[in-house]
Amino acid sequence: MDFFSRSKPFLKHIVTEDGRRHMSYVATTVGLVITGALAAPHTFLLRKSKDQLQMYSDGYPVKPSPALCDIIAETLADYRLPEDISRRIRWFTAFGFDPIHMGALNLTSGAVIGLPKTFSYTSVEDVDRSSIKMHRDKSVPWRTEAGEALLNSLILSKEAKKFAIAREVIAVDSTYIYFKTLALATVFPIGYKCAVTVNDTFGLFRYPRKLRVSIYAGWSLLGILVAIGINDAVNYFYDKSADKKVAALGYTYCKGGVEYHSKRLLRNRALRELLGREGQATYSTEGNMSYWIRMPHPRCTSRRDFFQKEVDRLEQLPADQRPEPDPIVVTHPTPGIAVRTTTSSGAPMRKGLW
Repeated sequence: MDFFSRSKPFLKHIVTEDGRRHMSYVATTVGLVITGALAAPHTFLLRKSKDQLQMYSDGYPVKPSPALCDIIAETLADYRLPEDISRRIRWFTAFGFDPIHMGALNLTSGAVIGLPKTFSYTSVEDVDRSSIKMHRDKSVPWRTEAGEALLNSLILSKEAKKFAIAREVIAVDSTYIYFKTLALATVFPIGYKCAVTVNDTFGLFRYPRKLRVSIYAGWSLLGILVAIGINDAVNYFYDKSADKKVAALGYTYCKGGVEYHSKRLLRNRALRELLGREGQATYSTEGNMSYWIRMPHPRCTSRRDFFQKEVDRLEQLPADQRPEPDPIVVTHPTPGIAVRTTTSSGAPMRKGLW
């Protein structure tokens, strides 16, 4: 007995009025399940998500260095984030080379931001080379040209670190999680409703069952492609928006943006050479991520060029007219990273820039 014969009772039921109503309930339920699955890592499973991304040493979490905590505090002060809100961010040391964030500041669960261990380095002598491995636990050939390029790409100035931290804070201080979850969760029920409308309009129930199943499979594939496109569009939009908001923080952050993305490009070019075929498939010769059709994030070169244009524009102004955050007196207990909400003159800070 083939699949179509075994599923005949179910297929007969779903074309009835009761069956179509039941399927609409199923579509709605699936949409709710997708919503929960997308929201869970950013809400009630946020702590577990953080634990999965946390870097450990000898079984204990690696904490940000005191110097990095000072930079975090300065960035929060520049961003004008009130102390009670800044305490809702939990900072940790994450695996990999790039910062990561989850959650949102206006959720009861708060947000977590992970900074790579490399953000605690101030010179190449600080780099723990034994902890950086290639695939299959191979050591990096540090004495090669690509190895030296990778090593140099890991060292960021204070301005570049503040830029990267500010971008993560802006990300958790936005509607990104809400919009992305809602957009992706509605794809399935809307797709089902469209399929029902097509069925009724063109009378597909008159056609053979196998043909209808093929049409539904194609429709499902289209729905998956739409979901991927929506996901990429949301990521791209919020990345561009975050870049503009960081640029609004002033000249120092724009310079940090140029350096940060330049170092990312340098790192990616080094990895392209070190990883062989896989590196060539992952990174372009310029250092951008290689995508075939998709564009989930703006290209690193375009982001660097955006901040370079901002730097060039601001450098045409007199030094005393370049926008910069007001000097802030930063005091905090090191791991809490709480910041004062007054300027050095004692004036209260604004609640936010946007």
